[in-house]
Amino acid sequence: MFIWIRVSLSCLACTALLSALLQLLPYLLQWLPEALFDVLPAFYSNLFLAAGLSGLTLAWLLPERRRTGVLLTLAMLVVVALLRLQLGLCSQEETARIEAELAAMPSYNLGQPWAEQPVASAGPSSVSWECTPPEYLADSLIAIAGDLLLSGVALALGALLLPRRRRVGGNQAASHPHRRC
Repeated sequence: MFIWIRVSLSCLACTALLSALLQLLPYLLQWLPEALFDVLPAFYSNLFLAAGLSGLTLAWLLPERRRTGVLLTLAMLVVVALLRLQLGLCSQEETARIEAELAAMPSYNLGQPWAEQPVASAGPSSVSWECTPPEYLADSLIAIAGDLLLSGVALALGALLLPRRRRVGGNQAASHPHRRC
């Protein structure tokens, strides 16, 4: 039972480290060469580096249980992402407000000649919202799935970078006379 507590706490620490690094790494990435961002855009390089460093930490904390740790940390990341998505959904009142603002915006028909264009009203020229409308939920899930896939790959690569520690058991030491225990 003790090992599962250790694995769970290590995975929780790596999930928290990943969340903290996602906020801190952009300040450090500004000093990297621009050629790096031609290969991998800034958002993805930030995500890749943060997950890779979390994977290194996970491998350091759990040298014998890396696969279990990576899978559990990835499961925690999925739960956190789904909770954030659920908490960020718009309520019915917010959705109605957004739809009303979109309906009040002037619309233009670019296929008509300029003389026949309607005169722009004093209505709002843009609509912004802080929540996710229900009709954009599928798009958000696809974007989150891609981000989780990239962070899972980087987490696994980071966990594989550290060499494994080898334990010398009692039987192995007895069969090798040159090896000291």
